[in-house]
Amino acid sequence: MEARIDQDEVFPWLKSFEELNGSLREVRSVRGAIDLDNLYLRGPLLKPKEWHFKSTGKVEDIVLDWTFLPGTAFLNRGTISANEEGVSLKDAKVDMLDASVTLSATREGYLGGRPKTDLTFQGKMGPRSLQWSAKLADLPPQIFLPDLIAFERAHIELKDGNTFFEGKWRVHEGPEITANVLKHSKGLVINKLTLNDASSDAALSIDLQENELKLAFAGKLSSETLQRVITEKEFPGGKIEGDFGAEIQREKPFRFTARGKIRVENISLSLKQGVPLKIENLSMDGDGTRLAVETSALVVDDNPFSLRGDLKFTQENTVIDMDLFTDHIEWAKLAKTIEALGKKDKKAAWDLPITGTLRLKSNSFTYNKYTWLPLQADIAVHRNDVDIMVNRAILCSISSPGRVNVRPDSLSLNFQLAADNEDLKPALACLLGTDVEITGKFNFKGNVKGQGEKETLLDSLQGNL
Repeated sequence: MEARIDQDEVFPWLKSFEELNGSLREVRSVRGAIDLDNLYLRGPLLKPKEWHFKSTGKVEDIVLDWTFLPGTAFLNRGTISANEEGVSLKDAKVDMLDASVTLSATREGYLGGRPKTDLTFQGKMGPRSLQWSAKLADLPPQIFLPDLIAFERAHIELKDGNTFFEGKWRVHEGPEITANVLKHSKGLVINKLTLNDASSDAALSIDLQENELKLAFAGKLSSETLQRVITEKEFPGGKIEGDFGAEIQREKPFRFTARGKIRVENISLSLKQGVPLKIENLSMDGDGTRLAVETSALVVDDNPFSLRGDLKFTQENTVIDMDLFTDHIEWAKLAKTIEALGKKDKKAAWDLPITGTLRLKSNSFTYNKYTWLPLQADIAVHRNDVDIMVNRAILCSISSPGRVNVRPDSLSLNFQLAADNEDLKPALACLLGTDVEITGKFNFKGNVKGQGEKETLLDSLQGNL
């Protein structure tokens, strides 16, 4: 049987059936015609859900107004086939908003049962249709949507609450991108994402589960490429290069494994409570249970420093063995950063599974109006306890090595003070903050110690001079 079906007449009739109204409720209107090559139909005329049918035909200038779509869709050509189990559209030329694609699609379970949608397409999409697609895919707002994307191929499958996407496309004046992504109820799996242009050739994979994050990176990725993909300007002149993978426990992020080499340059990030971190350069090498920081230049909330050393991962703790160097430490600024990082949950900050030693060297350390030149200390980190052994600290020609112990609810200190045959005038000027007309040499010995809560520590200070 061959026939021409005018949708202006047939669609309102189909929608009038209560049994079909649920399936067609979101379709406002369908206009145009379908030329059927054949049609087989058996079943009660007024009970469409009991129909058994099979038909094939050609689409001719169909105009579809569907609430699911952001605008009216125009199907200029294509072949269609349908039965009671599903409907399919092949090689349809579809125009909608600023998109023009060639589309093939199947929809199973449209009359009831378990629905499944499968789409393949190629063509071009502009910013309006891209905005709708990004919202549909629940993409983060940092994803940059350029003026035009040309899809060489794309495949989307929707089934049982899962979304699968595989495709290859080129960003206008930007990189060529391929992706293989599965989004499901328990997480997100980016099996492979590649970016390629004149300055980048990189592959990335991410497996984001409820309790674990696995990621891998290989190749080179530049800021010029990323700025065509994301809106955040976190990579000014930056790049990532290497072959690196890591597995991180989401509830215990300090217990992870890392393998391979990676180098990062000029990347800005945001830590807890919005504290900024700038990575000027960072080079790391992991072998599974150990991560070596080979070189680094970092700035946390305008506090510059460099790190070098190892992180070792055990079942219980992350063990640090690091050298930290900085030109200057200003306590007021550092204390503000520490407070911001631990502001949300101070008790949790003390319960981090981190132990080990940090060897600190600073050319200067300023507390209020006093500056020590230099400051060198070994910092031993334990659970609920930080022990700071000050090996070298000179304030106004007075050597002041000592020990500070910090606990969640208390602080203790014990410093030895000494000066031998030092000039008196510059020392007094340094201590008093003003010039004095006193000359000569001086010797000095003493000690200062105290223990208590942070607010009452000054009241507990005692010693001999």
